[in-house]
Amino acid sequence: MKKRKNITSLFVAALAIVVSNFNLVLAKQENKAPNIIIILADDLGIGDTTCYNPDSKIPTPNIDRLANEGMMFTDAHAPASICVPSRYGLLTGRYPFREWSSKNERIRTRNGVEWVNYSSTNLRAHKGKTTIASLLKSNGYKTSCFGKWHLGISHVPDENGVLDYGPTDHGFDYYFGIDAPEIPPYAFIENNRFVVPPTDRIEEQLGVDVINPKAQGAHWYAGKASPDWDFNACLPTINQKSVDYIKENAKSEKPYFMYLSYPAPHAPWFPTEQFKGKSGAGQYGDYVMTLDWCIGKVLDALEATGTKDNTLVIFSSDNGAYWLKEDLERFDHRANLHYKGGKGSLYEGGHRMPFLARWPEKIKAGSTSDKLVCFTDMMATFAEMVGTNLPSDAGEDSFSMLPYLLDEKPQGLIRQDLVNAHYGVYTIALRKGDYKLILPYWVYKIKDRTIEPEQLVDTSSKRYPKIVELYNLKDDPSETKNLTSEMPEKAQEMFEALVSNIKKGKSR
Repeated sequence: MKKRKNITSLFVAALAIVVSNFNLVLAKQENKAPNIIIILADDLGIGDTTCYNPDSKIPTPNIDRLANEGMMFTDAHAPASICVPSRYGLLTGRYPFREWSSKNERIRTRNGVEWVNYSSTNLRAHKGKTTIASLLKSNGYKTSCFGKWHLGISHVPDENGVLDYGPTDHGFDYYFGIDAPEIPPYAFIENNRFVVPPTDRIEEQLGVDVINPKAQGAHWYAGKASPDWDFNACLPTINQKSVDYIKENAKSEKPYFMYLSYPAPHAPWFPTEQFKGKSGAGQYGDYVMTLDWCIGKVLDALEATGTKDNTLVIFSSDNGAYWLKEDLERFDHRANLHYKGGKGSLYEGGHRMPFLARWPEKIKAGSTSDKLVCFTDMMATFAEMVGTNLPSDAGEDSFSMLPYLLDEKPQGLIRQDLVNAHYGVYTIALRKGDYKLILPYWVYKIKDRTIEPEQLVDTSSKRYPKIVELYNLKDDPSETKNLTSEMPEKAQEMFEALVSNIKKGKSR
């Protein structure tokens, strides 16, 4: 009898340990920091998505799924209107124009006017600078990057086959992707090595049945390529790698951060067979549908692994669509919605982006925010999420948008204005409240935290191709009426605020 009691006691004790351990596992899972996925499209316009544009000629059910299940921002912006500096701002929390300096300036002359040109701001000269990846990695996250990098990676490996200046040098534990979709070398990179070295060469191909054959359609430049390179397989391969990563890390005790940087719908346009001819916007629309399908596979993987509820998914694009007036007339599709301009422009169409955030049980489904936000805000947002302070030399232009996501009243600094950079003509614009000031082309020299001249100047003469522009975006979102002559005091006020931001060297 005594022996039976001892056995029963041991069984009860063992059961208690099992239950205790099970509860501990559950507690760890409940307290686990959220996974974070940033999905960034390449050259996708805000009007391409049906959640922002019901009249879009391109069905985007999976992007719409994020909008229906999360929050849609209507006043979100990239810090520049082309890809490289925009991505720099996203990863560093710093405006790219702050890198315009005497060290990298080049003087050029156009139409008899001397102007300053700067190389596109990337991460090549910034090893060791805090990125959102290194920030999260130092706070217990596994970090990964998939897709387009295009931030300064070396194209020629060293004697050991290593490519320098890539994602693994900037806080990412793992990387799989390409440098750029239309520029050689055409080869997949895993971590810091080519998967198959680009030992072959392919010639340039022009796009067919498009307005600009050197920027649209199935266009690519001549250069080196892997012997097995297939443009058709590029996007699907990258997407499958990201889906596999989600599945492999579903039961990991550590949360993960994934930067999923799609090389689409940037040229070359290669829609998969199932979407060819299915949109109302030609090859471009078909390729956007392919991109949307890829996003759907990522969302499906989160649901299948049971990790959807504890994953913050953010979706956006790096700049506006390269969509010409002739494209609009041909397809009656407004890729950049009703906004003026597009890729490479300081008008709203160049940098006002689709921006969606989904975090079940944290972000209210189907909600909308009209708060002014920028890509650079990711740095401060993630820092607040993980409960850490930003280093003094990091996130200079980053403000946490976490209170907006959680529908809470902000307790700290909030974004009051926004500075956008134009890399084609090297000028900038300031947004403050309802107003936006655009400095004219080739008039002001901005570098080393200085601006010359330091006052508004009359540029109405024939010498300059542009004049100072002031718009009220609330009344005139399409930027059709320049108010500079009607509101000189407001233009001066905006200019002084911009000069102050430049001299300060940071927004925070």
